[in-house]
Amino acid sequence: MRVKQSKSKNTINYAIIKDIKVGNKRTSTIVENLGNHNTILKEHPDMEPLEWARLRAKELTEKEKEENKDFLITFSQNKQLKQNQLNEYHGGYLFL
Repeated sequence: MRVKQSKSKNTINYAIIKDIKVGNKRTSTIVENLGNHNTILKEHPDMEPLEWARLRAKELTEKEKEENKDFLITFSQNKQLKQNQLNEYHGGYLFL
């Protein structure tokens, strides 16, 4: 995730965006609108708005990585299956 600055005549607006690849095309979506320069200065007077926005983007990236961890399911070929136990898993559509 990264910070996007939209500069206008009177203020700067900050947003956190995420790049997504769909097929061979790349697109970006807004994850969170942070507000304008003056609003962020009032809420967090001890930091510059751009620094705070980058820290917020880093927090959201780490949170997303924790939620999307991979896991591995192992099956043993030597283990006997119990009778009358359902061992089906839905894997979507299979085209032969």
